[in-house]
Amino acid sequence: MAKKKKKPILKVVFDTNVIYNGTAHHLINNATSELISTHSSFHDLDVFWFLPETVIKERSFQMIKSGVKLLDSVEKIERLINHNLNITQTIIEERVDSNIKTQLSEKSIETIELDISEVSWNDLINNALKRSPPFEDNKSEKGFRDSLILESFIQLVNNSPKTPSICRIAMVTEDALLLEALEKRTQLNTNIKFCKNLEELESFINILVSKMEESKVTEISSLASLMFFNNKDNCGLYYDENIRDQINNRYKNILEKKPDLIASSVQQGTWFISNVNFVKKEKQRFWWSSPIRIEMSSQKWTSSAVGRSGSANTMHERSLYPKSQSLLDIITSTSNPNIPNINSPIPVLSEHKKGEIKFEIVWSVTLNVKGKLINPKIEEIKYIETNWDTTE
Repeated sequence: MAKKKKKPILKVVFDTNVIYNGTAHHLINNATSELISTHSSFHDLDVFWFLPETVIKERSFQMIKSGVKLLDSVEKIERLINHNLNITQTIIEERVDSNIKTQLSEKSIETIELDISEVSWNDLINNALKRSPPFEDNKSEKGFRDSLILESFIQLVNNSPKTPSICRIAMVTEDALLLEALEKRTQLNTNIKFCKNLEELESFINILVSKMEESKVTEISSLASLMFFNNKDNCGLYYDENIRDQINNRYKNILEKKPDLIASSVQQGTWFISNVNFVKKEKQRFWWSSPIRIEMSSQKWTSSAVGRSGSANTMHERSLYPKSQSLLDIITSTSNPNIPNINSPIPVLSEHKKGEIKFEIVWSVTLNVKGKLINPKIEEIKYIETNWDTTE
């Protein structure tokens, strides 16, 4: 009986900046969690997920820090109900550690434990002193944690098969300096892929599953990106199908949703359209996804305390009521509830939180015998997620 051929494998390593979500209870963000759930096993490919030990400890620190911020609120509740809830920093640390272990197990994420005996500490020290990547050339001397992530990735590469048809290894990071250092250390390896975001990773997985040549998909994707959105000539499927209007109309509630009770309003900023990502191929029909990211900002009302006496009061009197106004005008204006009363704090609209909303446009197009793309069609407009800055 013929021996069953082993499926090729893909090992995926995540950097902290890709999985971070700002919460105290989730190790990885929703987008990463969803990707792992839907892209772990295929008929002709098995995918394995990894986090360097440094990344896990960095996320642990961030999660504990977010949790500790809540202790002041717990103390206030204890005083209110006259009862000790017995929640301490030690308990938070223990629960975060337990939570992380549970989530790693649930998502089948493996830990890359760094073998410090295999690290060339002389090279690492020299890189730090010379400010070579991943170290930054500034006063912060950032880069030590990134160096540990780099070494963890290299050890995984060294302990894995080198043949691309058997094993591929992908690193997902948004850090340009870390990426530069990784590319330098792995320039002789032919089975390594670096992705700058989850969309690029998903596209790479889809290419492997489709068994298409990556170079061929890359060539076609350049044409597809221009077909969807040509910024230079203001043309493409994005304009033809009025994608902006469709998103604004279809997802009005999501776009107008405030980040919290403090926010009084939200505003859209710049719309960013990324290059297309490969989804699948059926005969000569190609499916693509075009990510759209909308910068968002929220505002809140704050008050500027103004009393009857003092220079601040005089300044506001001059700005609110010019000398050309009559006494009757002033009396009338102060009785109007829509005009701030000079005896009350002056409401001022100020910036509250920044964020972003992500969408994905799934579309298809035919590649004809002449190598041209024809008959593009929008298949789906998908809302992905909303992220608001959680830093105070």
